[in-house]
Amino acid sequence: MQKIVALYLRVSTTEQAISGLGLEDQRTRSAAYAQALGLEGEVRVFVDAGESAGTLDRPALAELRRLIARKQVACIVALKLDRLTRRLRDLLALVDECAKAGTALHAVSERIDTSSAAGRMMLAVLGAAAEWERESIAERTRSAVRVKRARGEAHGFARLGEQDVAGRLEAVADEVATVARIHELRGAGMSLRQIAAELTRTGARTKRGGAWRASTIAAVLER
Repeated sequence: MQKIVALYLRVSTTEQAISGLGLEDQRTRSAAYAQALGLEGEVRVFVDAGESAGTLDRPALAELRRLIARKQVACIVALKLDRLTRRLRDLLALVDECAKAGTALHAVSERIDTSSAAGRMMLAVLGAAAEWERESIAERTRSAVRVKRARGEAHGFARLGEQDVAGRLEAVADEVATVARIHELRGAGMSLRQIAAELTRTGARTKRGGAWRASTIAAVLER
């Protein structure tokens, strides 16, 4: 049976998904890369539209990982590593899954090919450097936010459970209850996607009226 050459595409916002511009660029460049390298197999496109890279719990990526586990995927081609994930531990988990199944991982922009030992080393180095940079920025941001929060001052967008009232943060009762419900369901062992489905079923609202997603739940839990 012919193995799959998987082109993985992802955009993080609904607006990008609707416009299709980011996805089309990823598709075109990834396909051109696969053709230039003569990657052999059935080319199949996996698209996660409007999904965050903060978690691996994404529909298309989940399907791709199932196929990898069955050793049906020859290689994955992504335009950039951050299309797959922004977290080093998740990246290393994917690399490990691919290695066990004999699946090569290609990142077009970074010119990474894990079919070689040098490619695997470069992947780990780049992933570690990128995570260090993100965490350094996040650490500085959290420090500034803690100071503002200690003063009861609003900062950026109010999170689920609070609102900005004349520059001061005030609790929103029904949103606080939703946050508590999310932690309760997670404590009961439900997955991020199951929690999102349950909140949708019961009519709970997100902070800005959008759809509940696994990434939305992850953001609440990581606060």
